[in-house]
Amino acid sequence: AVFSTNGMFFRAGMDLNLLKTSKDNSFSNNAFLVGFRLGTSSFSYDLTNVLVNDNYWGGSEIRNYENVHANKWWYEVVVGMRVEVFKNVLLGWNVRNKHLFKAEKGGSVYPYFTPGFGFTHSANWAFNYTVGYKF
Repeated sequence: AVFSTNGMFFRAGMDLNLLKTSKDNSFSNNAFLVGFRLGTSSFSYDLTNVLVNDNYWGGSEIRNYENVHANKWWYEVVVGMRVEVFKNVLLGWNVRNKHLFKAEKGGSVYPYFTPGFGFTHSANWAFNYTVGYKF
């Protein structure tokens, strides 16, 4: 089977800094973050050359599912940190655990990959790193 997808995603959320900060502290740009995100993806996909076996009557056939439209929603729990390595130069990372709101029914045709989410399982892990400058 061959899978291809085309679409867009949107993700929004908030982070909470668990470190106490003050203006006179030289480490005021450092942060230990926990956060939450909501994500959605609207996309279409093709699943071609799928071999379908008929266990009741016997035999098999090749099927193609083309231009199938799908929408997926998920939430993410985020943990990360950000450190000021030089004046206003920041390095950071975060780990995100992503969960779909609605799981696929067994036996149905569903997308192998969802833009923005990744492989379409019930949960995925992701890692991001950042290099930034504070103006």
